[in-house]
Amino acid sequence: MIAEDFEMVPVVRSNQTLLGVVTRRDVMEKMSRSQVSALPTFSEQIGQKLSYHHDEVVITVEPFMLEKNGVLANGVLAEILNHMTQDLVVNSGRN
Repeated sequence: MIAEDFEMVPVVRSNQTLLGVVTRRDVMEKMSRSQVSALPTFSEQIGQKLSYHHDEVVITVEPFMLEKNGVLANGVLAEILNHMTQDLVVNSGRN
């Protein structure tokens, strides 16, 4: 729709009767809402990479967690510590 520069596209049934039209604005609004709500937050992405096995914490390091020089980013380290602290408090039963 955007690539072909269409402003409106008809929506038809299989018997070729017109149901209505979809505008470029309708499509763009729907795409922007669905993309924003479907994306996990930075915190959720980091939390998905943490797992616990017995008394050990296993962290799966992904490329997005690293600086250009290959070092773990400070924000990632802070988020890992935040998740681990929250899990410790929840599992210890303290508020």
